[in-house]
Amino acid sequence: MGILNPHDHIMGKTLTCVASVTEIVTDKNGYNNACPDCLQTVYESGEKWACPSHEKHDNSRHLFCVVVNTTDDTGSQFSTKTPLTS
Repeated sequence: MGILNPHDHIMGKTLTCVASVTEIVTDKNGYNNACPDCLQTVYESGEKWACPSHEKHDNSRHLFCVVVNTTDDTGSQFSTKTPLTS
């Protein structure tokens, strides 16, 4: 018998969180190199880009991201936000 997860009832569901942005982190890289197929982070591999889920690509997709510290009544955490694209 596996271990029961007490949060199974919310897994895979979209939740809304109300929090305040208390800091915008400006010392982090402002973009992420992403796979043009699935938008996962890709890594340089010779003269190509390697995706963990796909083959190597000749180019990557630049996704701009913002790193912020958010705070609510339960505490705070750093979050990275990349824009959703189609």
